[in-house]
Amino acid sequence: MGFNVDQANAAKQRRNELMTATDRYAKAHQRVHRSPRLRKYASIILADLGGRHWEWVTYARVKEIEAWAQKIKEDSDE
Repeated sequence: MGFNVDQANAAKQRRNELMTATDRYAKAHQRVHRSPRLRKYASIILADLGGRHWEWVTYARVKEIEAWAQKIKEDSDE
């Protein structure tokens, strides 16, 4: 029996679907606090915005998250 990429991907997808909101938040929190560029926007980035926000924070490019957080901060300062 050989390695089947489709089966491995399906199993990974099932595991991801089983992740709780707490798990997703924990991963996002860890990433934000390990990144000096993101850490300064932690309160914005780690806000509970629902949906798949924390997954996005976990996997998106730092530059993309940072730009989004800067825009939120600028908008709130106005």
